Amino acid sequence: MTNDPLTAWNRTTPFRAWLGRLLGASLFVLAVPPAATAQPSPEGAATISAEPSPEVSAAAAAIVAEAANPAEAPEGDGGAAESEGETAAGGGEASPGEEGTSTEEAPPGLVLSELLALAANHPLVEASRADLDAAEARYQQALWAPYSNWNFTTMFTFVPPMGSFEQEQARAAADATDVQWDTSILDWGPWIRLGLSGLVPLWTWGKITGLWDAAEAGVEASREGVENAKDQIAFQVRRAYLTLLVARDILYLIDDGRGYIDDAREEIQSRIDRAEGGGGTLDLYKLDAKSAEVDARELQAQHLERVALTGLRLLAGLDESQEIADVPIAPFAVERRPLDEYVTLAERERTELAMLDAAIEAQRAKVGIEYARFFPDLAVALSAGYSYSNVIYDNHNPWLSDPYNGGGIGGAVVLDYPLDFGVDVQRYDEAQAVLRRLEEQREVLRQVTETEVTDAYEMVVEGEGRTEAWDRGRLAAKRWFISVMQGMTLGLNEASDLTDGLVAYFEDEFNYLNAVYDLDVAWARLALATGGGFLDEADLAAQ
Repeated sequence: MTNDPLTAWNRTTPFRAWLGRLLGASLFVLAVPPAATAQPSPEGAATISAEPSPEVSAAAAAIVAEAANPAEAPEGDGGAAESEGETAAGGGEASPGEEGTSTEEAPPGLVLSELLALAANHPLVEASRADLDAAEARYQQALWAPYSNWNFTTMFTFVPPMGSFEQEQARAAADATDVQWDTSILDWGPWIRLGLSGLVPLWTWGKITGLWDAAEAGVEASREGVENAKDQIAFQVRRAYLTLLVARDILYLIDDGRGYIDDAREEIQSRIDRAEGGGGTLDLYKLDAKSAEVDARELQAQHLERVALTGLRLLAGLDESQEIADVPIAPFAVERRPLDEYVTLAERERTELAMLDAAIEAQRAKVGIEYARFFPDLAVALSAGYSYSNVIYDNHNPWLSDPYNGGGIGGAVVLDYPLDFGVDVQRYDEAQAVLRRLEEQREVLRQVTETEVTDAYEMVVEGEGRTEAWDRGRLAAKRWFISVMQGMTLGLNEASDLTDGLVAYFEDEFNYLNAVYDLDVAWARLALATGGGFLDEADLAAQ
């Protein structure tokens, strides 16, 4: 595998399906993700979606759906003027004790911390907040629902006049015509009827409290969903930001390097013209080939810069007037801790695990509700009514029903006991089976999380080693190239020495940028895998 960032930019990492937001159930597929290609690519630089980044495994995403590099750029002239005393990781930057003492003004534009703050209002995060609002509304519904079984009715119409029982009996004996047709419609009068009825549960064997517990778990899952969306967007912002910085640094390196190539070509051509020896047409061909490669890499870097910049503008919601600071790339200023601390942090803070824990709590509440179905509900039924008509006789006989005039209230203790035991048993068994499945998926997700954390941690360890090694290599190549340039001036070296030194210098500079990019992306992956947010306050050392 090449360590050259430019030749590996076209590699892409397949997307995996991301977790759904509602607590639910489906099949779980255990899959440990392959190590993601760390080199920047145009596709990865501008990825903005609700999908998880490729660096998070599909396994973690699927389980929760069931339940609900660039580095520091050379300073100055691109590296030729760097002193031999620069440290491996610092690249000529001030030591920790010297931070804050520099009088240099910060470059204009937004830096990573400011971009992360702006991206906190990304539409994906706002959509998660809307889910949280909906879950809180459902929780309030659950609180009120058991005591909201009340109904108020009213009725109004016109009725014909009617007298007392004796009066109507006498009228019917004299005239058999129905009273409705025996009076003029102009004699009809109004009739109004009001009614209120309801049911207040007294004891439900845990059905009501189970409903509350399930709704509360839904709120907690949605709250973790907001944090999950923030973590996803933060990772995408960091990746796009790092890609932009490495593209810019490579363009600066190429711009400075062209001067060295031109100087070498001029020196070789001068030797050929003077027939001094030590240089020939073959050396010019080598330089032309290297120059063509640099041109191709410049086009790739320009493409990558534009795509990364577009992605950052979309992620952070920037307009054309807002610029991103042109700062050198460097490793994140964060100290690596032991692996077991990151594993513990992930088990405590990772949002997918927390969402699945909430799903388990909701399912336990459902199991309790299904068990309570085996017992009857005890409640108080209450009712009140009033009716009135001024054209109908008000009958006060307690043995006769008078729907036209009168009122009253009533209440009774009722026992509601549906006798569908066969269905209740199957519902209870199903709820228990779903709970067992969620608990097993939680354990699998914990294992997947540990695997992802370990993978990201080992990539950090490797990235730190590679960064230190390539920093030593680029400094050595720089000394080699400068020595050859001086020797050429004194006639002590041949042109082939110059081209070899130039190629080594550029290759090691590119390899160093690639190593630091790998290291920074590995840190971002570790932060995403743990969910701990330990990079929230961390910035690049060069900044």
